[in-house]
Amino acid sequence: MEPAGILALGFGLGALHALDADHLLAVTGLSGSETRQSGGLRYCLPWALGHGMALFAVGGAVLALDLAIPHRLSAWAEILVGVLLAYIGARLVGNWWTERYPRGEGEAPRSRGAYLVGLIHGTAGTAPLLAVLPAAAMHSEWAGLAYLAIFCVGVLTAMLAFGGVLGSTIAALARRRDRSLGMARAGIGITAFTMGLVLVGETWAHG
Repeated sequence: MEPAGILALGFGLGALHALDADHLLAVTGLSGSETRQSGGLRYCLPWALGHGMALFAVGGAVLALDLAIPHRLSAWAEILVGVLLAYIGARLVGNWWTERYPRGEGEAPRSRGAYLVGLIHGTAGTAPLLAVLPAAAMHSEWAGLAYLAIFCVGVLTAMLAFGGVLGSTIAALARRRDRSLGMARAGIGITAFTMGLVLVGETWAHG
């Protein structure tokens, strides 16, 4: 395949990877306490930057030092993703419950938490398979780094597009001033919590 075709493939795979269910649930759960239209972008952007930072760290080591990706690294990162996803879900449900039956004020997660989650996501799961391995197979380190960069641009582009849609949806539900936003938050929180536990269990079972 020509270099331009490989880079186009990297962009497409990056955009596709950004839309993995655990990624979308994580940023949706983190931004679930927002009511502003910019709320989605506030979390999707740092998530994508953290994801890219981790990918370049792992990919750079693979390319520069000719290292293999340790299976245990991806496995433990995947377990940590599951734990964080369950925590994000539980926190979102807890905030929704506090808002509905006030006994105090729930604390919204900060956007820097999305950067941390992105770092962990970039180390786990399919990211090394879709980005680092094709990059390592290229003829030069510079070509490999270019592939990693365009993959991350694809991730960033898709995640920002999702963040825009997410923020618009949250703002629209907030303007309705009914139970729609609260029920959506509860549903997202429960789904994220459940998926996080399933991810931990499956990863642990497969070692």
